Amino acid sequence: MSNWRVRWALFALTVVVVLGGFAWWIVAARRSTATGNFVFLHVNEYSTHDVRYGAERPAPVASWNAQTRRLTLSRPEALPGPRTRVLVVHEVAAATIPLLSEAVRLDRLPAPLPLGTGGEGAGSTSAPASKVLEAHGDGSVSLLYAGERIELGPGERWRRGFVRRAGASVALPDGAGWQQLVEEALADGEELRTVAIYNEGMWPVSGAQLGRP
Repeated sequence: MSNWRVRWALFALTVVVVLGGFAWWIVAARRSTATGNFVFLHVNEYSTHDVRYGAERPAPVASWNAQTRRLTLSRPEALPGPRTRVLVVHEVAAATIPLLSEAVRLDRLPAPLPLGTGGEGAGSTSAPASKVLEAHGDGSVSLLYAGERIELGPGERWRRGFVRRAGASVALPDGAGWQQLVEEALADGEELRTVAIYNEGMWPVSGAQLGRP
């Protein structure tokens, strides 16, 4: 066999090997993405007096419907990947106005927990130092909120609220009377801030859809 035929045969073999490896990588990546799982956290913050975003409110990135269990994200970079440990959907509202709806991928832990209107007292716009410490295989998570360690299993919720009365910040205890206390504060026109963290449990990567929130 002449030299040019040998070289051509080697070149063709190299191309086949490279293309085959590339095709295998694509299939493996898609399979990994389709079967990957993450812990889905929903963080909801509410304030009666938060006007930080004003007219320049960022466009919503995430939409979560608890009834239909549908999670929609508007940006491809917000979609969870095979290395995503936790996906945090963070929503902020003031009175009846949605201010912020974002999705934050946490591919490495520990990582900061997104918060915007939290704080140890109503009237404070600074968020407490909070982290997602660990995500476990059963869908539970370990969190740190303002120095308090929180363990949340799948389907569990943690809440904290503050109302300003006579110039002082009064904590609202979580429990059976939470909703009544919140409604009374709203009816009295008091300044109110709440933060709630819901652990929606383990989710498949394919469970987050790209679309308009």
